[in-house]
Amino acid sequence: MSKVYFVPVDSKEMLNGLEKLYGKISENFRVDGEKIAVKTHFGEKGNKTHLDPAFSRKICEILRKNGGEPELVECNTLYRGERLKTEDHLKLAKQHGFDFAPVVICDSAGEWILPVKGKHFRKIRVGKLLKNYKLMVSVSHCKGHVASGYGGAIKNIGMGLGSRAGKLEMHAKVKPVFEHSKCKACGICVENCPAEAIRLEKYAVMDEKKCIGCAECIAVCPYKAVRIPWGSTTSQELQERIVEYACGITRRIKTIHFNFLLNITPYCDCIANSGSPMIKDIGILASEDIVSIEQASLDLIKERAGRDLFMEKHSVNVVQPEYAEKLGMGERKYEIIKI
Repeated sequence: MSKVYFVPVDSKEMLNGLEKLYGKISENFRVDGEKIAVKTHFGEKGNKTHLDPAFSRKICEILRKNGGEPELVECNTLYRGERLKTEDHLKLAKQHGFDFAPVVICDSAGEWILPVKGKHFRKIRVGKLLKNYKLMVSVSHCKGHVASGYGGAIKNIGMGLGSRAGKLEMHAKVKPVFEHSKCKACGICVENCPAEAIRLEKYAVMDEKKCIGCAECIAVCPYKAVRIPWGSTTSQELQERIVEYACGITRRIKTIHFNFLLNITPYCDCIANSGSPMIKDIGILASEDIVSIEQASLDLIKERAGRDLFMEKHSVNVVQPEYAEKLGMGERKYEIIKI
């Protein structure tokens, strides 16, 4: 049974409580002289409910105090927005207050292929600059998600650190779809396709046999004529794919976890309007076990709400902790210890 440490929201020292939480979960996490990846979410432009940067700042201070060199890590998004391209992503992070540590967009240098043994994948595609880290701290905002039902530590790591191509293969089983009615035959997608899988006729045409699923065409099309076939996989399959990505990453990089049960909105931080919080804030959890902290987070949210909020809102059964346990990432049985 794994230990999950808890600082409730009514504590007068919730921010300072992070140091106590860190002390409980860092016995096997030696940071002296190491660069440490701090994985958080900067929030999309206009989003007001993403995690307050003060928490990530405090965690970075703690890591420095213990001799570590923290860096905030992320990867670019698959969808169009202010975090689609590295330059804009870095600018938005600074605008949202994440200016207290170096920000590293890990896929800005390409991909790193990691092995994983799962139902869906034998290899995963993540940001190449993750190679620079042996240690990682996951700083996750727990909230709802329209496709996966819930997003916490597993989604923060698995989806968040996937390359654009990795994000695409988690979301879909097929290649990008070209909407010919929107295509202006400008040729930008042809020029930017690394696999030379697109040709111009009256409109852009893709050769699916050549397509490597990098999703670059989605990013560069100025007319939004290339879309992601979101409905090509079920919610359970999507969750399992995210878990397999998180599994591959955390088996390569030793990770400890902080889950923030604050501003628990129905939608994720990737959109400007993620909705109003569905319940009152609960507090902060910390653990070495990603499965236990996710199960504890879901249980506390359900207990506070008196019902399954994510099933009620999105008609999604959250299977992430169960599948992660099957992959040997941790255990769902836990003991909560209040700090």
